[in-house]
Amino acid sequence: MAIESAADRLTFLNTDDFGTTATIDSVAVSGIFERGYVESGNISGYRPTFLCRVDDAKVAAIAIGDTVTISTVAYTCEVKQPDNEGMTLLILKEPD
Repeated sequence: MAIESAADRLTFLNTDDFGTTATIDSVAVSGIFERGYVESGNISGYRPTFLCRVDDAKVAAIAIGDTVTISTVAYTCEVKQPDNEGMTLLILKEPD
């Protein structure tokens, strides 16, 4: 069981600080967008992720293959990783 409330988690995603807004099916969702560098064997590149609250209805309903738009870039959701503490990490694919 999570110690913090849904309102506490929303504070971490404040867009006035370090959060950003994504659009999922025309609905704005607050979260933390990162585009970290990853390496696996001889393959390397950038892997975009979006950390958001499970409490947002669009996050709870998002499916693999759905579009997540951040700063006018349309990413595709490849993996949905809920942490069972109220947050979900969406691993995104950059557009071709």
